[in-house]
Amino acid sequence: MLKLARLLSVFTILILAVCVVALVLGADNTSAAALPAAIALAFAFAFAFTAPATVALAAALILLMPSVAVADDEWGEDGRRLEVDRSSDWFELRSDRVAGDVRDEVCLDLDGSNIRFDFELRESPDAVETEAGIRLELERVIEFRDANGDGAFQSSDDVRAEYDAGDLTLTSLTSDPASSGGVDGIEVTATYNFTDIPGASLVFRATAFGNVTTFQGLPQRPVDVKLDLVLMDFPYEEGDTLPAIELKVAAEAPRGPNVTARDVSFTSGNLTSFFSWKDVADVDGVERPVGTTAVRLPDEVDGGEVEVVLSLTFAYARGANIVHDPTFGFDLASVGAVVTLLGNWGFYAFGAVLAAVVFGSLALARRGRKAKGP
Repeated sequence: MLKLARLLSVFTILILAVCVVALVLGADNTSAAALPAAIALAFAFAFAFTAPATVALAAALILLMPSVAVADDEWGEDGRRLEVDRSSDWFELRSDRVAGDVRDEVCLDLDGSNIRFDFELRESPDAVETEAGIRLELERVIEFRDANGDGAFQSSDDVRAEYDAGDLTLTSLTSDPASSGGVDGIEVTATYNFTDIPGASLVFRATAFGNVTTFQGLPQRPVDVKLDLVLMDFPYEEGDTLPAIELKVAAEAPRGPNVTARDVSFTSGNLTSFFSWKDVADVDGVERPVGTTAVRLPDEVDGGEVEVVLSLTFAYARGANIVHDPTFGFDLASVGAVVTLLGNWGFYAFGAVLAAVVFGSLALARRGRKAKGP
């Protein structure tokens, strides 16, 4: 009987291993239903017949499951349907995902008058509240003298000229199809002219794709939106100065922002929103370093929610035409990945009940054998 029990334990462990492999290959609700049942049976047989090796193996395989789920999280790479709505001073670029009964929407909105971008993830196209997001506003475009020569803007540097949203006029807002690597996308361009300075302009160019591709030498997922910053014929007032673009970046993030040399990210629950950038810009056709300065500002309240706020400044080498390419994006943390992969939590309730029933029955049977003796 003991040999049979051990064989059954090994068999249930094999079932568990097959279910884990199914997760790696892409689980559906069928494998999700089998997984908790296999776990329940494996532990029931293992404990009821005192097979320590089986217990250890089962525990090891179960501990591996979260990392498997993270490695297989392809949420950000699922194909999406792109749409854009726009008017003379506003646009909304939407990216809708429908995978089985799971649906969500990534949006990038521009409030043209205030030069404010809202990058948001909504649970569904009809949802009023957002799951996560980033708010980005233009604070000013500046011309400064780099006192210490580090190529970055510091608060102690001498500002020779500055232009805020009130000094810029939205003159054009266009939407065009885009394509890269055989993947279709949408490109929306907002052009602002410097008031009373002919030829000088600041351009924001947002580009999104419906599937994974490579765009301008960088990988881009459907949950990413590339936002080029283009400064053309900047009106320098002096001959030894540099241009810079200062932005305000805000998001809900209970643990505060995570800032590195190439991105700033905000985590809320199991979602992380980020704004990343290359550390070089195209200046008159030549790649030149970008000096980045990030400064934490006092928290703000927007729509009744407390937001973490940063001042983010990109300083560029001096030139007539400057192109820099930051990117908005979302990442889904492991908790969300496990829920998505394993499906309905009702299966876990089923597994728990099965474990209790099988474990209790076999334990009572074992106790009855001991009472009878050999």
